[in-house]
Amino acid sequence: IREVGRGSYGEVWLAKDTLIDVDVAIKVYVALDPRGAEEFMSEYKNTYELSHRNLMHAYHFDVCDHRPYLVMSYCSNGSAEDLISRIDEPTIWYFIRDVAAGLSYLHEQEPPLIHQDIKPANILIDSTGHFLITDFGISMRIRNTLRKNSSQISKAGTTSYMAPERFTSNPIPVKANDIWSLGATLYELLTGELPFCGIGGSVLNNEGVSLPELDPKFSSDLNDVVRDCLSKETWYRPTAKELEEFAENKINGVNSVKPWINRKRKNTEYKSREYKSNDFNKTRNDHKPKRKVWLFALISVMIFSCLGYYVYNMFSLIKNDKNEYLSIIGEGSNLVRNVDVVVIDTNAVYEIAIYQCDSTIEQYNRAI
Repeated sequence: IREVGRGSYGEVWLAKDTLIDVDVAIKVYVALDPRGAEEFMSEYKNTYELSHRNLMHAYHFDVCDHRPYLVMSYCSNGSAEDLISRIDEPTIWYFIRDVAAGLSYLHEQEPPLIHQDIKPANILIDSTGHFLITDFGISMRIRNTLRKNSSQISKAGTTSYMAPERFTSNPIPVKANDIWSLGATLYELLTGELPFCGIGGSVLNNEGVSLPELDPKFSSDLNDVVRDCLSKETWYRPTAKELEEFAENKINGVNSVKPWINRKRKNTEYKSREYKSNDFNKTRNDHKPKRKVWLFALISVMIFSCLGYYVYNMFSLIKNDKNEYLSIIGEGSNLVRNVDVVVIDTNAVYEIAIYQCDSTIEQYNRAI
């Protein structure tokens, strides 16, 4: 019927399913070669059986003129992009609950499904006002393939929602990536601006960068949630399940403690003990997390074990050499005793021979 959205990976169209007479959305991706289309279909099959009230499920996949496309329900209320800088606090808690619930479901799969592209445009609003995650189950490999085949320049928006660990030399996808992206999405919805001027989490890899604050008109709990989601340290961020439960309590008017604060407090207390044990002030980077301490201890044990094994072998060799030397000395002593016996026996024979010669000479003289 008409185009309702366009991005670097393709476009979305409103269409009419004439068989059942309902409006649907068709997401048409950029053209791919046969291998790319096959990989896309394989990933669609892996997510086909996933079903959750906060996930927008595509119920049909096909390829037309080398362009993969998905057919899904049409959300006439659009996406969360339409709510940027217009959303109020009560609504944002529903947003957090719904998106966190969808992410929790994806993260609980085996293996976990990391969305890797949470942003307002990928959060749709259905007819009942619930928020639905779309574009899940597409791996980074497929996204890179789509980006290479796109004729449009990829917007900086996607990079703006990337967590700091995504900008390292080995950006392995982890669940906490999606939580940081959710934090950036919340900040944009509430302020109308992207955090860190749209640079993304890469700026947190520099020293001295502080987390942004919300306008004082928002509650301290909401400000803490956004800041904790945007934490540089992955273990400081809440899990999707923790966010879902906390938001549900806020909606129901129940005061509850943020469960992820305990992790942060324990780590902070550990750091405090480390600081007090030294006469000088340590900076944030001087602190070694517990896992690094355990790793150092393990390596130390391995080194000392190898050293002990080496020393033991050296002592064993020395002991063996000592026994061998004593054996040689014993054999030498036996040889000396044998020589003495031979000398004694030789002297006896010699004396007997002399005696016999003298006797013979005496007999000869008598005969003369």
